[in-house]
Amino acid sequence: MIRPSYRYFVVTDPASVSNPADSFYYAHRYEQAIDAYILLIAKEGSGNDLLFNLAGSYALAGKKDSALARLKELADKGFFNIDYFQQNPDFISLHGLPLWKKIETQILSNLKKYEKKEGIQFPQIRHQLLNLSTNDQFTDHILFLQRAYNAYSQYDISCLRTNKAYVYKHGAQVIRQLTKRYGVLGKSKVGKDGAEAYWTIVQHADADLAMQGQILALIAEATKNDEFTRTQLAFLTDRVLKNKQEPQLYGTQFWKNPNSGKWEMYTLKDPEQVNERRKEMGLSTLEESIRTRIH
Repeated sequence: MIRPSYRYFVVTDPASVSNPADSFYYAHRYEQAIDAYILLIAKEGSGNDLLFNLAGSYALAGKKDSALARLKELADKGFFNIDYFQQNPDFISLHGLPLWKKIETQILSNLKKYEKKEGIQFPQIRHQLLNLSTNDQFTDHILFLQRAYNAYSQYDISCLRTNKAYVYKHGAQVIRQLTKRYGVLGKSKVGKDGAEAYWTIVQHADADLAMQGQILALIAEATKNDEFTRTQLAFLTDRVLKNKQEPQLYGTQFWKNPNSGKWEMYTLKDPEQVNERRKEMGLSTLEESIRTRIH
């Protein structure tokens, strides 16, 4: 799958996943996944995620030529995420094949073109941020999948939570160092995806509240120059306010009540004006956000 953190788990109820193709993939029914992805592509078009996941299903079904053909199609479309390509375990059986090497070279070329086109100042820092962000979100994904799908049952929850705290703390330390050396890392320095990774790590840097607040001020200023999105600024603003035990502005921060099992929102300032504030930040209404979270 194109999301590297969704790896090596079995869903007990395939129908509970977002679409039939993913359901079959997660249940290791790769032949059926192939058929379902082909139908989705015919209906929705050959987006990168669907082609990538189709290629993975072909590879796991032992259909190497078909897997490589889909990966070549991706490369021809300009796909440049070399990490997903090189590190995805679905494609281990393809490593070393002549066409694999050619596709790898083409994707690396696509990446360099992307970095040049976007004027990315620090491509290596972008790469570092993307890896940090993947690690940052990995444990959260596992914990969610354990709750939702009885997946990753081989992992102890307490160990996962300990690992999550360590990853968040480490990310905060790295962000502090990088920001001190390079300044706030928005899209002109590390690209749109690199800036999102930087923001994600700061969002989770609850182990260093002083740094989190300082970078919020930097991101607020940088957002005026489109280095970050207003939505990102809204989420980080609420996160900092919540951590300071002050009412949030946009209603983006929730917690799950362990007694009721329901999501509850942290205290909100001036609730009657919240949707006006949310609209200014590119967010949907609070009511829609709550419906989405519940369902």
